[in-house]
Amino acid sequence: METFLAFTFFGGLIVLLVGAILFFIDYAQKRAKKKSLIIVAIGVVLTVLSLSSEILINQHNARVAQLQKEELAAEKKSKDKKFKNTASNFLAKYYVIWGDSEDLGNSVNKDWENAIDNDPEGFDVEKTIDDIESKNADKITEITDGTDKLDTYLDTLKKNDTGKYSYEDFDKANDNISTLSNLVTSPSGSYSSFGTEFSDDDDAVSKSFDDIQKIVEQ
Repeated sequence: METFLAFTFFGGLIVLLVGAILFFIDYAQKRAKKKSLIIVAIGVVLTVLSLSSEILINQHNARVAQLQKEELAAEKKSKDKKFKNTASNFLAKYYVIWGDSEDLGNSVNKDWENAIDNDPEGFDVEKTIDDIESKNADKITEITDGTDKLDTYLDTLKKNDTGKYSYEDFDKANDNISTLSNLVTSPSGSYSSFGTEFSDDDDAVSKSFDDIQKIVEQ
């Protein structure tokens, strides 16, 4: 369209120039000027139409660009709001799962220690773990359901991530709480290794909690 208007504009100028030349020739020779004036008029019309069309097109494009900018700004604002609200829900659920995982981890650690003390020679690791899981079945279910909910929140955060807030911190926090919850709901290895891993994983969750809390409080 712009190329067509450019050709029309320059064509109009050429027609206008030719008409003007013919007009002055007719004027000098005292001939009828009707044809030359018609050519001049056509040149003026073409030039004015092309300029007017260009102005209207530019105004339209500017208006469309402004509307798109406003729509993008509104969409970003909506996503940021959704992210912040979901982040608050994530943090609250995260805190509950963290507390439940700590309670379960301490219970596992205590039951494991008692089982060893009660029967040092006949201690059966697999039976001890089975007993622990059976005893804490309800708590394990609560933690598992909670981590599933966190996954749902995380998907929402990812869909509404505009870069204003750090999605990566929530992703890392989710990985850390998953590691801790998996450890306490499905304990394995030795009593000693469990205690070490539990402490390390709990520290990682604690740090992640502080990081995402700062984002929520922004």
